[in-house]
Amino acid sequence: MSGRKAVAIERFGLTQVYAPEDESKSIAIIVFVHGLFGHPQRTWTGRKEPGQSIPSLVNPSSSDSRRLEELAGTGRSSVAADSETEPDVSNEISSREASAQGAGIPRPSLMGCSRIVGLHPGEVFWPESILPAVLPEARIFTWGYDADVDAFNTSVGHNTVEQHANDLLTDVANLSERLGSLARPVVFVVHSLGGIVVKEALNIASHSEIERLKNLAAVTYGISFLGTPHRGSGSATIGKHAYRIARLATKRPNIKLLRSLEKNSDTLKGISNRFRSTQQRWDIKISSFYEDREVRKFFLFHSLIVDNESAQIGHPGEEVSSIPKNHREMTKFTSPEEVGFDRVSSQLRRWVNDISNNSQASYESAELEDCLSSLENSQTRTRYINVATSYDGTLQWLFDRDIVPFVDWLEEDQNVPIPSRPVFWINGKPGSGKSTLMKFAMRDERTRDLLTTALRSCENLPETRPEWIILGFFFHDRGSHIQKSIEGMLQGVLHQLLLQLPTLLPFVYTIYEDLVKEQRKPNPIWTFDSLSAAWVAVTKQRKVPLSACIFLDALDEHEGDNHQLSKLIYELISSADWFMVRIKICVASRTWNVFGEHFGTCPQFAIHKYTEKDIQTYTLTRLSAPMSRLGEEARLALSPKIQRVSSQVTTKARGVFIWVRIVVDELVKGITDGTAISLLEENVSKMPEELGDLYQHTLQRIDADYAQEAYIMLQITLCSLSPLPIEVFMKCVSFSRWGKVHEASKDEVARQLMSRSGGILELVATELAHDSDSSHEVLEVEDETDSPGTTFAVQFIHQTVKDFVAENRNDLGLYLDPTFEAETGYLYLLESGVFFGRTWAWELSKSIFEYAFLAELEGSTDVSRLYRAFLPMIDENNHAVLEGFTGWTLREWINLECPIPEIALYQPANNTCLFLRLAVAADLKKLSSYILEMGYDGKGDYRSGAATLTMAATGRRLSTTSASREPMIKHLLKHGFNQNVSCEPPEEEDAQALLSRFDRDVLCTPLAWVLRCDPQKHISEEERYSIARLLLEHGANPNTPAVPDACCGVGMWLLYNCVKHCDVEAVRLLLLHEADTSIISSPLLFGLRMREETEYTRVTTMLRLLEEHDCQITWEVETMHPATLLIIESGCAAGIGSPTISSRVGRAHPWRALTLSELGSSPSRPGSVNLDMTT
Repeated sequence: MSGRKAVAIERFGLTQVYAPEDESKSIAIIVFVHGLFGHPQRTWTGRKEPGQSIPSLVNPSSSDSRRLEELAGTGRSSVAADSETEPDVSNEISSREASAQGAGIPRPSLMGCSRIVGLHPGEVFWPESILPAVLPEARIFTWGYDADVDAFNTSVGHNTVEQHANDLLTDVANLSERLGSLARPVVFVVHSLGGIVVKEALNIASHSEIERLKNLAAVTYGISFLGTPHRGSGSATIGKHAYRIARLATKRPNIKLLRSLEKNSDTLKGISNRFRSTQQRWDIKISSFYEDREVRKFFLFHSLIVDNESAQIGHPGEEVSSIPKNHREMTKFTSPEEVGFDRVSSQLRRWVNDISNNSQASYESAELEDCLSSLENSQTRTRYINVATSYDGTLQWLFDRDIVPFVDWLEEDQNVPIPSRPVFWINGKPGSGKSTLMKFAMRDERTRDLLTTALRSCENLPETRPEWIILGFFFHDRGSHIQKSIEGMLQGVLHQLLLQLPTLLPFVYTIYEDLVKEQRKPNPIWTFDSLSAAWVAVTKQRKVPLSACIFLDALDEHEGDNHQLSKLIYELISSADWFMVRIKICVASRTWNVFGEHFGTCPQFAIHKYTEKDIQTYTLTRLSAPMSRLGEEARLALSPKIQRVSSQVTTKARGVFIWVRIVVDELVKGITDGTAISLLEENVSKMPEELGDLYQHTLQRIDADYAQEAYIMLQITLCSLSPLPIEVFMKCVSFSRWGKVHEASKDEVARQLMSRSGGILELVATELAHDSDSSHEVLEVEDETDSPGTTFAVQFIHQTVKDFVAENRNDLGLYLDPTFEAETGYLYLLESGVFFGRTWAWELSKSIFEYAFLAELEGSTDVSRLYRAFLPMIDENNHAVLEGFTGWTLREWINLECPIPEIALYQPANNTCLFLRLAVAADLKKLSSYILEMGYDGKGDYRSGAATLTMAATGRRLSTTSASREPMIKHLLKHGFNQNVSCEPPEEEDAQALLSRFDRDVLCTPLAWVLRCDPQKHISEEERYSIARLLLEHGANPNTPAVPDACCGVGMWLLYNCVKHCDVEAVRLLLLHEADTSIISSPLLFGLRMREETEYTRVTTMLRLLEEHDCQITWEVETMHPATLLIIESGCAAGIGSPTISSRVGRAHPWRALTLSELGSSPSRPGSVNLDMTT
C-alpha cells in the first residue's frame, strides 16, 4: 500500500476510504453503516488465519488477484449497496477497543485513495482492500455514530434511532453539497442497528421540506441489509436485562437503543411501516442477508441474534440470501474467495452496473431526444391535417384489385432482391381529390395490413421481422417555405420515421452533433445536405430492420425544380437492400410532362376516372341533409328531384371534386332558403364546367359593395409569404381598405370572409393543440378546430383557386369602383408591416423588404407609391401626426430585425442614406434609382459611398433575389458613387472612435473588402473575383490598403496581402490592372518559399505569375529583418554539418531557392548574398 495516504477512520461521521483515480468518472457512492456496539472500521475488518495472505488493492496475491479479476470482469463498476446491522450484545469489538487516533494522523479528505491506520497484522479492512477491485468506479465511505449501550471508561451517548438518523441524513447531504457535480447515486451497506438508522434517515428525507435533505431519498439506489432486525431481536431483551444488572461503573447506559430493537417494538413497527411507503415512492432496491450460525451468549447457551424472519423486510422485489457466519462475523471478510463476500459484492456490482447503464441510457436518451426535437416542425404536418377526410363510403374502390392496381403494388416485390416497381403514381385533373385519396390510403388499416401480410410470407427476412410503418408529406404551395420545399419534405419524413423507429436515432446523431457545433445552438437548422446525409445514414445501415411506405402528395405544388424532386424520390429508395431495409413510395400529382417523364412507366391510375360514384354519393347526401326537417311526404316528393340534380352535378363535374364542392355549397344554400328545385337545376346547367370559369362566375356574384374588400382579400391571400392568422388577415384588409383597423368578433370575421370571397377562401388550423401519441400513425391528428390553442389562418380552398387569382389579377370578375386603386397584395402587406410593426403586424414587419422586392419585381406598383409606403419609418418627425402608428423607426428595425454592420455603420447623418443601403441590400433597383434621383448627395462621402457599394458587393441580401450583384454595382457606379474614397477619416472626425476593427475594415475601399482574405459569408469565390474584376474595370484603384486580418495588420497594401495569402486569382487581377509591385518584399517571398513544400502548386503558380509581371524577387540583405537573416544563417550552418538538422530547420526546396542562381543576383551586386549551401 505504499504511496497512498495514511488515513484514520473517524469514529463519528463520514470517512472516505477509496475513490477512483479519475473522480469525475465515479458512478456511485457506497456508504457502510455499522450496528450496535459497532465501529466504522472494526465492524468491517476481518482477521486472516495464520499463513493466509492478505489481499491488497495495490499488490494482491495471485489467487486473490485472479478472484478479483473474475469479480470485476463481469461488468462496469457501480454503486455499492446499503446495509444495516443487527444489535449484537456479545460483539467483542467495541468502540473503545478501536481507537486509531494518534498524533500527527490526518483526517482524510474526500479525494484520493487511502491507507488505513490502526490495522493490526493479519487484519483486512475489506471495503478498502478487496471491494475496490470489484467496484473500481465507486467512491467508498464509512459512517460512524455512538452505538454503544455501555462505556466503562467514558460517558455514553443517549441519542435515539431518530436522532442518529438525522445525523446520518445531515452528513450525507453535506457530502453531496461538497461533491457538487461529482455527486452520484448512493448505495448503503448496513449491519444490524445501522439498517434501522438508514431506514429512518430515508423516512425523514422523504417527508422533509428541505430540498437538500429530501434529495437523499431521491438519490438512494439500494440498501444491502446484513443481519438487520426489521422485526426486532430477542437478544436485545436479554442484553437489556444483563446491562441493568451489570451497571457497574457505567455512568448512564443507553437502554433506549436496546429497547427500540426488542421483538415487535413500537419503534421498529413505526419505522418499518413508514419505510414501506418510502421504498415504494423512490423505488429503492433491497437485498437482505441473514446469519446462519449461532453466537454463544454469556457462556451458557447459543442463539441466532437476528433470525431469518426478522432479517427480511418482506418486499416482493427483495433479494434474500444467507452468509455462513454468525451475527458479529457476517461483516468481516478477508478474501474475495469467501462466499459471503461474493454474495454481497455481486449484489453491489449488479446495482452499480444498473446505475451505470441507466445513467448512460438516460444521457443518451436525452441527447437523442434533442436530435429528434430539432427535426420536429409542426408546419410539415399542417397540410395533411387540413386535407378533407374522405366522405363516408367513398374511395373504397382503391382496395379493389379488379379496379386499380394499388393492392397489387402493395403486395408485390417483397420477396425479390431488387424490386422492379417501388414507386406508384396517382395522377389526375386539378381538384380531382388526389390529396383526399392519399390521406385515405395512409389512414386506412388495410394499407399496413396488406404490406405486413405480404412481408410475413417472404423467405428472406431478418430474425427480427420488421413491421411496415407509414410516412407522408403533403406539399402545400399556399403554405410557408418548409411546406413546399424538398427540405421540408425530408425533414418531415425523417422526423416521422425516427419518432416511430427511435432505434435509428444513433445513426443520425453524429450529423446532428456536427450541426450543433457548426451553428452553435442546440436546436440547429437542418440543411438539405444534412437531411440528405441523415436519410442515407438510416437507409444504408443494416442493423435495424426498416420497412417504410412513404406517401408524397401534390408534387406539382413543390416550389423548385421538379426534375430534381423526381430524381430525389428515386434516390430515397436507392439504398434499400430489401432484406433489412425496404422502401416503397406512392406519389400523387397533376399529369404534368415532368412527372410523366419520371413516373410514366410506374404502376398508376388517373383518379378522376374512378370517382363518379363517389361524387354521386357525396352530392346526394349533402343535398338530402336540408330535407331532414321536412315531413315524410315532402321528402318522398322531393327525393326524385334531388336524385336528378345529383346526377346532373355528377355528369358536369367530370371527376373534379373541387367543382362539386363549390356547386353543392350553392345548391345546399338554395335548398335551405326554399329555392325551387327546378330553378336549382337551371342554375346547375348554367354553371361553367371549367374551374377558372366557375371561379370567375362565383366572384361575379359578390355584392358590388364588397368587391373592393374581396379584391384586397384575394390579393393578400395570394401574396402573403405564409398563411396569415385570421386576426392579422382581417386587420390588414381593414387597413388597406379604410386606412384604419376595425375590430371584429370571431363570428363577424367568419361571416365577412364568406360574404366577401364567395366561399373560395377558407379558415384552416395552422397550429395543433397537441401532437398525436400514436406509435403507428404519426400524421394522424384529430381535427380539433375549436380546441384551445388552435390558430386559424386564411387560405384558398384549393391550389386551382390560387392559380386562377394569380393568372387573372385584372380580370377576376369583381365589379370594382372605377376610382378604386387596385394594388398588388405585396404592397398591402408592406404597408401594414411598416405601420403596425410593433404590434399585431410584427411578423409582417420582418419581411417588409421582401414584400417590397416582390412588388417591384411584379412591376404593377408605381415606385413613388412604394417609397411612400416606407415614409413612416424614414420620416421620424411625422410619427406624432400619424394616427394609430405603432411601427418601428428605420434604426429600430435594423437593430431588431437586421443587424447588418455594413448598413448601420457610422450612423449616417440622415435616414435617407440609411434607407438607400437597405434598398441596395434588398436589390431594389427602381427604388434606389428613385432615391438617387430625388437629390441624394452622399455618393462620394466615405460614410455613404464606400459602405453602400460594399453592401451591394458583399453584404447580406434582404430579399430572396437570385439576381447577380453586378447590375446593382453598375447601377450605383452609374449614379456617381466613388469607389476610391480616402481610407482616412476626415479631420473633424474622432479618429479613435472610428478605429474599431470593423470601422477600419469598411474605411477600406469596396475592392479591398471584396478581396479580403477572410471567408465571404454571402458570395461565392467565383462571384468574389467577378465583382473585383468589375470594380477594377470601372476604375477601382488596385493600390489600396487591405482589410486587416490575423496575418496582415493595418496599413498593409492589398497586393501584399493577396500575395501573402497566396490568392493567385486576386493577384492576377491586381497585376493586370497595374498594381504597384515594389511593395513585394524579400521576407514576403521568403515566407512563400518556405510554404512551397506543402503548397507547391499554389506557391509555384504565384512565383511564376510574379515573374511574368517583372516583379523583382531578389533578396536584399540590408532590407531583411534581423530575425529573417538569423533563420537563414542558422539553417545554412546546420545544413552544412548535418543533413538531418538541415531537414528539420528548413526543407530542401526553400533552401535551394536561396541560391544565387535562383535569386537572379550577382556576386558583385551590393546587398546581394549567395546562400548556396554547397559554397
